[in-house]
Order: sequence, then structure tokens, then C-alpha cells
Amino acid sequence: MIARARDKTNCHSHGILYDILDMSQEKQIGLFDMVTSVYLFPYAQSRLTLSRMCKTMTMNLKPDGKMVSVTLNPLLTNNCLDIQEQYGAKMIAQGPLIDGTSIQVILRTSQGNINLCNTYWTKKTYEQLLVGAGFSSIVWHQPRISPAGLETHGNDYWQNHLIHPGFSILKCQR
Repeated sequence: MIARARDKTNCHSHGILYDILDMSQEKQIGLFDMVTSVYLFPYAQSRLTLSRMCKTMTMNLKPDGKMVSVTLNPLLTNNCLDIQEQYGAKMIAQGPLIDGTSIQVILRTSQGNINLCNTYWTKKTYEQLLVGAGFSSIVWHQPRISPAGLETHGNDYWQNHLIHPGFSILKCQR
């Protein structure tokens, strides 16, 4: 995925760095205007690891820099996990959705299934750890459906996804 991103963009001329790092190691690789992640935080299997990931993000941001992350929806409930399968992600929680609950995620793709082991974290925990790492202005965004998606599948198809999305988009500032 990283190699593909590098191939698609002339990242050096735009000041973009694509890299693979262990975000729990609290390592600074530079100071950036923005850091992004997609489903990074659900890989934290402990509160300490999640805290370290948040700190690593902060360490790599310039003052007033922004962080944007796509993550599991912290408002998910066990009752709405089955809904996600309609949209390509089967989610099986290993207990009630509380901080630290493991969720098996099976993504259906045209090349076969991809199995992931994610960890659920509450909105309260995310926000406590983000503030503790030096972030402010924490805003959660729910997904919206593109005009093309609405045209392809219709409004009714997306209603459950809009009411109980499997992911959220998190934005905050250093």
C-alpha cells in the first residue's frame, strides 16, 4: 500500500512522507503539518499502547498541526455489529463493547476475505489519551455517502450505515 502511494504521487516535491512505523515506539521522524492514519488505533491491544500511539502522532506534528484518523466508531454497540456485514465488514465482538474488547473483522473483497483483529476503545478513552498526548479541538465526524454511492445503491441501502457506521473520522489539533 505504501509503495503504491509513493508511485502514485511525487511525494518529495509535495513534502509528503509515506512510511511504515511501529507507532507505539514514541519515535519522532520529523515535524509535519498533518499526520494521518487509517485503522491504526484499533491495533492497540492495551491502553498503554493506544496512549503511545497518540503521543507518537503528537511528536511528529508541528505546533498547530492536525491529525486525521479513520478508526472504529467508538459509539458502536454490540446490537449494531451485524449491520456492518451489509457493507462488506463482518464484525464479531469477543464480549460486550467496552475498552479493550477484541473484535474480529472479516473484510470481504473480490480477492477473498481479509481477517483482522481489532480492539474497541470508547470515545471517552480516545479523548482522554489524545488530550494527555497534547491534542485539542477533538472533533468526530460520521461518514457521508457520496453522490456516486447514492446513485449506485440508492438512499435506502445506506440508511443503516448512516445510523450505525462502523467507522468514524477523528480530527484534532496539536
